[in-house]
Amino acid sequence: MANIYKLIDISEDPLYVKGTKEGVDYGMDKATRGNIRSIILTMDFDDAKIAYMLSVPIEYVAAVRREITDSKKID
Repeated sequence: MANIYKLIDISEDPLYVKGTKEGVDYGMDKATRGNIRSIILTMDFDDAKIAYMLSVPIEYVAAVRREITDSKKID
C-alpha cells in the first residue's frame, strides 16, 4: 500500500495554519498552561526545572511567569 501522506501537503490548509499560529502564540494547550501556572504559584522551582518536569520550552514557562507577575501588578 502506498504512503499517501507524502502526496498530501497540509501546510496551506487553513486549520493547519491556524493551529500552528496558536501553537506559536500560546505555546501549549490549556491544561499544560494551567499545570505550569499551578507549579509556579505553589512551588519554589525555577523556570528551567519546571520546563524539564513538564517537557516544555523554558521560554513558555517564562512567558507564563511573566503573565502571573503582570497580573499581580495590576491587582
